[in-house]
Amino acid sequence: MMQRGPEATDQALIQAIEAITQQEKNFWSQPLEYDRRGAGHRFFQYPAMMLPVVQRKIIQLIKSAAPRTQTLLDPFMGSGTALAAGMLNGLDCYGQDINPMSVLLAKVKAEAFNQPAYLRAAERLRKRVKADTSTEVTANFPNLDKWFEKKVAQELSKLVRAIRQERRLSTRRLFWVTLAETVRLTSNDRTSTFKLHARSAEDIAKRDPSPLKTFEQLFAQNTEDIALYAEQLSSQGYLREEAYTGRVNISVLDSSKRIKLPVARTPLSAASADAVAGFDLVVSSPPYGDNRTTVPYGQHAYLPLQWIDFVDIDSAVSPDCLSTTHEIDNRSLGGQRNTVTTRDQKRFCRLSPAFAANIQELVKTKPKEVKKVVCFVRDLNEVLKRCAQAVKPNGYLVWTIGNRKVGGLEIHNNLILADLLAHYNIVQVYKIERSIQSKRMAARNRSTTTMTKEEILIFRKK
Repeated sequence: MMQRGPEATDQALIQAIEAITQQEKNFWSQPLEYDRRGAGHRFFQYPAMMLPVVQRKIIQLIKSAAPRTQTLLDPFMGSGTALAAGMLNGLDCYGQDINPMSVLLAKVKAEAFNQPAYLRAAERLRKRVKADTSTEVTANFPNLDKWFEKKVAQELSKLVRAIRQERRLSTRRLFWVTLAETVRLTSNDRTSTFKLHARSAEDIAKRDPSPLKTFEQLFAQNTEDIALYAEQLSSQGYLREEAYTGRVNISVLDSSKRIKLPVARTPLSAASADAVAGFDLVVSSPPYGDNRTTVPYGQHAYLPLQWIDFVDIDSAVSPDCLSTTHEIDNRSLGGQRNTVTTRDQKRFCRLSPAFAANIQELVKTKPKEVKKVVCFVRDLNEVLKRCAQAVKPNGYLVWTIGNRKVGGLEIHNNLILADLLAHYNIVQVYKIERSIQSKRMAARNRSTTTMTKEEILIFRKK
């Protein structure tokens, strides 16, 4: 059978996307079939999640247009939405993130399929908690009393001790994820913002949260979602004996420094290995700006991570990521503004006309904000460069990205992204515009209030 050329494949993909749009004009913003229950998307209220069904559909269309698509990379893995979408399309999925909470969530979504076993484990955990008479608090970090009432801390500690006694690692991870959301809901932190912000004394006095009851309710919900996800995978032949049939590899890695390449499913000769050394597809959504002033993923994970055993997440997770409430965010894109130089600014003004236009305006109106934008774009470019190296020729890259405002000026991330990728022999194939009213954004986070639209940009490596 004759293979289509890359341009013909592009056209087939574009026609398929436009057919979906004609059939349901709001599909890319709010599809009728949208449901968060599948693939564990309700496990933890992760900030700014991509819309699961949209990512799944795009991957499906790409796989249909380019049938040899087998490996997927998400260098900004977040809660694992793109990985789950890839799994529902039978792909080998590779994800990276520096946030331990992201890694934990993605691992659970990749391995938690045995609902009956989890229900039995929950009963064992319930008995251990009931028999625990200790009042000792397992967590120990600055301002613990500010964030947790005494009774709450004690109940969370009972859960921690009970989870540690569970022998199976995958079950412990599911328990830890459920505990993470329990911590979020029962702490004194406001849930109206992803930044750490304590409730008022009056508000705290009115509340009487019970981590034990909350955990039990969440776990019941989680196991229901697991059963649905397992059914979805099984119906397509992607689940066998409670295990995904493809490869899933999840790493604690800074994608600006390294991309972990895929491994072939079967041993190959050296020549064949060279031929498959790379990804067929990249699907991701990078931060829209530095975490500290856009969406503080690290701050949002800070309290839950204080109660979770890092050894159960990944051996590469270091406790020093919690040295301050800002440490994870400082390690993310744009987190090290003090390293920005005038040379960086000039370089990216040459590389991206859109960036140059934004910087010229900022220099006039908000010069102090220039370094913030330069630092973020410099770090983003490092990831784009490594992704370009890691994707195969004629492989597709799908980036969901929105613009943000800095000093009242809209920073055109969409145009900057396209400008930068062009230098790596990557061309834009199509653009889908979508509203993000349904995306999990913080209601009281000022920077995110400007993010009401985003674009799904589809590229191909020439």
